[in-house]
Amino acid sequence: MKQLMLAAEIQSRTDPRRRPDLAAPCPSNGQISTFGRFDVRLTLTPADTSGLSLLRLGVRRRSADLRPTFEYGWLRLSGLSLPPTVQSVLANGHNGWSYSPMLRVNEILHAETNPLQETFGDHDYYCYDETPGRSHSWSFAYADCGRDGIAFYGATDERHFHTVFEFDLNTGSLAIAIETAGFNFEHQASPAVDLEGFTTFGEWLIDAGLGSRPALHTAANLWIQQIMAVDPRRRPDLAREDIGQRLQILRPIRGYTSWYYRYTAIDAAWLMHNLEAVSQRPDWRVFQIDDGYQAAIGDWLTPKHGFPDGVAPILAAARAKGLTPGLWLAPFVATSGSTLFQAHPEWLQRQQDGALVLCGDFPHWNGKFYALDLEQQAVRAHLEDLIGTICKDWGAGFLKTDFLYASARAAGGGLTRAARAARAHAWLFDLCREYQALLLSCGATISASLGLCHFSRIGADVGLSWQAASPEHHSREQVHTQASLVNTITRSFLNGLAFANDPDVMILRDQGTLMSLAERRTLLMVNQMFGDLIFTSDDLSEYGTWQREALTEAETLRNTVKSLGPITSIATPEPNSYVVRCMAGVAKICLNTENPSFRW
Repeated sequence: MKQLMLAAEIQSRTDPRRRPDLAAPCPSNGQISTFGRFDVRLTLTPADTSGLSLLRLGVRRRSADLRPTFEYGWLRLSGLSLPPTVQSVLANGHNGWSYSPMLRVNEILHAETNPLQETFGDHDYYCYDETPGRSHSWSFAYADCGRDGIAFYGATDERHFHTVFEFDLNTGSLAIAIETAGFNFEHQASPAVDLEGFTTFGEWLIDAGLGSRPALHTAANLWIQQIMAVDPRRRPDLAREDIGQRLQILRPIRGYTSWYYRYTAIDAAWLMHNLEAVSQRPDWRVFQIDDGYQAAIGDWLTPKHGFPDGVAPILAAARAKGLTPGLWLAPFVATSGSTLFQAHPEWLQRQQDGALVLCGDFPHWNGKFYALDLEQQAVRAHLEDLIGTICKDWGAGFLKTDFLYASARAAGGGLTRAARAARAHAWLFDLCREYQALLLSCGATISASLGLCHFSRIGADVGLSWQAASPEHHSREQVHTQASLVNTITRSFLNGLAFANDPDVMILRDQGTLMSLAERRTLLMVNQMFGDLIFTSDDLSEYGTWQREALTEAETLRNTVKSLGPITSIATPEPNSYVVRCMAGVAKICLNTENPSFRW
């Protein structure tokens, strides 16, 4: 059996280039090994007949007298090999917004350089290598092996620890890093120990080179089934049933969101105008009010100027026209200028040094915003009352909940970041289902949302131009249409499996956008083919002949195909070019600025 190396770092922001604080060989045959003041056990067994294997790491305190808080911030298993035919590998981002490309041996995964974006992704938790061919992928990944198929890797249980797969295409090697900072063996929410006293620190479905390689959809389905087996609360099947019952349609869902035209500059009259236009399309299902209706971030029940009667009458009007009314909110954060922040400073999560947990700084929100502590019962009671009012009293049946990464910005209270994220997202999903509201998870830690929402945003915000909003910076979470489309492609296999994918909006209008006709058409076709939530913020009354024809063409293609069928492979033959193979056909997508295109 293969012998790996297990290493540990005390610091909570891992750096693969520094010398570890502890390292020891770790055989994968189930033999118990000594690791400092702990025992460890590593097993590698076939998962089933698919050719994939299950790798599992258990850790046991050698003495009950050891303090319950785990002393290391990261563990790292190294010594695994990649298939020799790997051509590119997915670099899955930490956040639902995070740019997640497939990278080849000569390409670099760049670190964050925009201070305003540092709180959104993994900048505070992970040191980027920035060497060609070396990249990392949170929670899951797949590698294109050409004619040899797809090699799949996925963490099957991230209720307590985050996983990072570290790839080196130069040496053909793989390491698995486990974020353990803040873990307490004796916390009431910690994982149960087995009969020999071991706590499972990680379980991964991996391509260990022990057999033939399954198609991407086969591997991903096995991965999701394993996730559901260890965490029964994750139920994508129930989410699909909810969508079908409440919207009377399964896929795709078409609708309107108010954000991408006037952004926060909305009022009741503008929304009623758009509602009238949307209601003329009988196959559209959702009318969602986005950011800009509230007095402050955190004060969701207090309307701003322009909404003298609040948003409840608009939601009621949408329902009267046969649409499901939706509302945006960021329930896990509050700005310092909000009434909530001023009235309940004790509800804010704090670092070990007492500092507030900063989640961002937006001029259009009048400054900095901070994380609420979702582990406090008073905070959950407040949010239960809030969502109950929005759903029961105001009539919202669709909630776009944004900036959910706030629940995992910092470990604390004996819980890791992974545990805080998973617990908060599961609680939110249960609450939405209790109030019969469909949940769109946005800006969440991607592993926390798997099987715990109806819809999930799987990429960055679409912008009014094709390129990045701040091209002078490397930033995986900034507004970026091209990056959004990359994620729509690379995370497409999750659609209908873990949740329904939200690829973000299509923009077809001629005014108020810098995108070319070819760019807008490509955005439309990629979203239409690989997403299940097809929204726009366009004023449909402004559409001319070409917009109506393009929309009909896209809808006809998707309806003709009906189902893409399982996705068998995803490859990137050259920069900004992707090939997606499905049971129903092959999509070839070019995302270059000079000649963007979609061919089926």
